[in-house]
Amino acid sequence: MRKIHIRDKIKFPLYRFTKKKWVNCFFNTGQLRLGTLFDYAQNESYGDAVHDRHEGYCAFRLPHLGPTGRPVVRLTLARNNLVLCLSEVYEKSMYDEFDENCCIRIEDVRFFQCIDNILKEKFTELLLRRVTYIDKSRWDCIPDYEDFAGVMKDQKFKYQCEIRALWEPNEPHENNVVLPELGSVESDSELLLSVAEEIWFKKYARKECQTLEPKTILVPEAIQYCSIVNGA
Repeated sequence: MRKIHIRDKIKFPLYRFTKKKWVNCFFNTGQLRLGTLFDYAQNESYGDAVHDRHEGYCAFRLPHLGPTGRPVVRLTLARNNLVLCLSEVYEKSMYDEFDENCCIRIEDVRFFQCIDNILKEKFTELLLRRVTYIDKSRWDCIPDYEDFAGVMKDQKFKYQCEIRALWEPNEPHENNVVLPELGSVESDSELLLSVAEEIWFKKYARKECQTLEPKTILVPEAIQYCSIVNGA
């Protein structure tokens, strides 16, 4: 059994809001779908509570200036991880927010160990992390913002109280890009954001999406660590 990397203390149970047909499918067969960060970033059909164009990257102003005296921005990129998104709170309002009608209640960390056992040949050890919510329109270099980009979301999603289970492909990758000097952060924040998105989607995310797609697995061993919560 591989180690699970948990940086923050996470209390069980956790909750997976989804459609009742998928809950029944899981409890009958063990079938479970794992998404990817970049699929959530690019697929608008998931709706406003799930689709996030800024998923998987963050830009920070470095503490030093460039040779011409202008700010320098570092773009921090996440790998296109497999991801299972959960909440650490159960609220009836979540059903409406996610447009779902059922919920899987996960009682024990062994649920994730069962999944990890299936993925261990091609993916790194499981990272189980609480999401950090920030204002992604800001470019200040704040140490608390320095985190794995795959668990950083804009503060508009804060109500979701999200916990993420992530598995990264074993192959090496580049996860930092230093953008050229682009003028004043205060006056050119929209320009910086557009350049960051250009690099993110055209030079990185699309390539990563081609190498890793959402994955459906059969993990009946995990059923024993869950229960069904029906929506309102």
